[in-house]
Amino acid sequence: MKAICAASYCENGNGSRFQDANRKEKGSYRSETQPVERLQMPGVLDLEIKQTHQRSLRISFQHRALEGFMTRAIFAFLTALVVASTHTPLVNAADSSEATTSSMAFVTGPYLGQEPQGSDPQIFAPGIVSTDTREWGMAVTPDGNEIFFGISSQESTAVVHTKRKTAGWTPLVVTAFSGAFDDFDLTMAPNGDRIYFTSSRPVTPGGEELNNTDIWYVDRIEGAWGDPIHLPVPINTSARELYPSESADGFLYFFSSRSGGFGGSDIYSAEISPGGFGPPTNLGPNVNTEAGESDACVSPDGSFLVFTSARDDGFGKGDLYVTFKRPDGTWSPATNLGATVNTESTEFCPSLSPDGKFLFFTSNRPRPRPLPTRDGGLRERLGVTLEDVPPDIDIYWVDASFIDEFRP
Repeated sequence: MKAICAASYCENGNGSRFQDANRKEKGSYRSETQPVERLQMPGVLDLEIKQTHQRSLRISFQHRALEGFMTRAIFAFLTALVVASTHTPLVNAADSSEATTSSMAFVTGPYLGQEPQGSDPQIFAPGIVSTDTREWGMAVTPDGNEIFFGISSQESTAVVHTKRKTAGWTPLVVTAFSGAFDDFDLTMAPNGDRIYFTSSRPVTPGGEELNNTDIWYVDRIEGAWGDPIHLPVPINTSARELYPSESADGFLYFFSSRSGGFGGSDIYSAEISPGGFGPPTNLGPNVNTEAGESDACVSPDGSFLVFTSARDDGFGKGDLYVTFKRPDGTWSPATNLGATVNTESTEFCPSLSPDGKFLFFTSNRPRPRPLPTRDGGLRERLGVTLEDVPPDIDIYWVDASFIDEFRP
């Protein structure tokens, strides 16, 4: 496998988001209930800002420059993921047959039982979703009964999820389509029956893994996720395409390092039709700049985009911005979302709840307090020590109503 570590950060003066691609072993797709082997995924994903894509074996992600060296990658878990018995486990007591810890607690209610969030961003589900490992990217089904996100270590990447049942939420497991290759930047289609994600997996079974990243999707068919489908040209190209996001009005948004843009990576849209995807359109200079734009999340109604950029007017090394769709289909000049969400650190991977009430995002800001440790047995099986897990990459959430203040 080609190693794609899902987020280390390097400071070298002119950053760019890069992804190392040098894995050799091949993997196989895994069932969400099937035990999985440990993945050997050496390598790092360097996030540096303001440098164009110049290395053929690295992926330019424009928004994530940070001081020092850190690593983001996702655990491809061997078994269902659970939280240590000394902390709140992600399992319900009535479903103890799925658990691997002796002490179980109920996790019930919407959003894993978390209190509805106000105007001050807080870490989402501490001890359940957000722990001392690195969690990033959040997707929720329209009915609120399934939550997907990524978890990272230095060695492997995977997408995990949990379901809400009558008695509570199930333990975290590796999603059926993930675990064999590096998968990240996942988003949910408005109907809840399609997940988009980014991957370097081979385009054809048994083929070579990609030296870049492309966009894929899986459809839910009769209640189960199907096989990953590679989006065709001109969505995917020989450049890098990442962070797909579908709007209810029938457009796919993503960012790409293809030539002809305004910066090292630009945001594009493509109309979705029964026959496939139309030609991508650059969103233009009101959205894209020399600084580079990435991680575009479209609102449920398609009226605005939240994305990451490393512009000079920002608070940190990557901020969240918003742009609003005009009646003529063009986009308003992008505006920094301000100190409500942005810090001196980096904010990225935005997503909105299906009803648009909450904004989720990932940040490497210092944690206000230590978070619980994931299951020690899991660490031992993966050969991961506490020192192997870089700190402070967590999912936050906030009431999204403040975004309306920026409407032109």
